[in-house]
Amino acid sequence: MSFQGKEFTPEMIQLIVNLKRSYDAEKRAGPVVATINPVQRVARGLGIGGASVKRIMARYNKDGQKVITRPYKPRGRPEYRVTTNLQPIIREYIRFQNLAGQRVGVEQVRNYLNKEYEAEIPPATLWRCLKRWGFVHGSGKNRSALKERAYVILARRKYLRIKRANRNPDGSLKRAEVYLDETYINKNHSSRFTWYLE
Repeated sequence: MSFQGKEFTPEMIQLIVNLKRSYDAEKRAGPVVATINPVQRVARGLGIGGASVKRIMARYNKDGQKVITRPYKPRGRPEYRVTTNLQPIIREYIRFQNLAGQRVGVEQVRNYLNKEYEAEIPPATLWRCLKRWGFVHGSGKNRSALKERAYVILARRKYLRIKRANRNPDGSLKRAEVYLDETYINKNHSSRFTWYLE
């Protein structure tokens, strides 16, 4: 691969300087240069570790002796934060699942993000982010607005307005109230644990 006519990056310039200094040191040491360990000689010349040289050469040989640029992937632990552009997407997804009465778990959210947005987020990281954003994982509240459909919320508000209209300023009833409603039946027929906003 030729670099003629191409602009060198600062990193490439530094490697050239390191290599030149190494060759100058070899020249001053004497007319004979030991070539018994080429990996260490390259590592010493470029100012990098021997393991790095071996890893680069192994990848080069595996790729058919071609230099293939890959996207940079930071080594070590994964990032502790979820990118800010995913936060509203996660909130909307959990809200949608709650409105549909579906259980929401960390694995379910991870699978959704991986499938729809190709975002690979470790479970512990996602769990911490949900906690930080105010979500709670536990028994869903029986009267949580997040777990109810819009028509149920509207019906409750209408009922409370009618109930308040039947009150005098001192709190006494204008007309007698008779309860015939049985909507409390089956109110707990849903998954017990889920994520929801506290």
